[in-house]
Amino acid sequence: MLYKHINLEYLFSASKNIKFILNIFAVYRLEVPKIEANMRAALADSNWEELEKIAHKAKSSTGVVGCKSLVQMANDIEKLAVENTEIATLAEKCEAFILSTKESLIELDDAELQILNE
Repeated sequence: MLYKHINLEYLFSASKNIKFILNIFAVYRLEVPKIEANMRAALADSNWEELEKIAHKAKSSTGVVGCKSLVQMANDIEKLAVENTEIATLAEKCEAFILSTKESLIELDDAELQILNE
């Protein structure tokens, strides 16, 4: 099945081991709420340096499950945080990223069910 965010082909190209892939899913599920909370806190505190670090880490976290669009969004946030000029745009991109990560978790749940039912 094709998803908007996650890329199962990417995951299965990295490993055919179902247990390994399900472990990646579990780690991603733990990371997403932390990223969201930290991103919101950095925005609220206008801590652009911290937001840059969070976005950088988010690229790895989302990339591991093949979320190319989320990696690009995190990259955009990272760049805007460094520039520290378009704060309204930065906040909008952070909210869009958070929403998209939540969507990716729903996709992950569906993908996990499909994998387990095969």
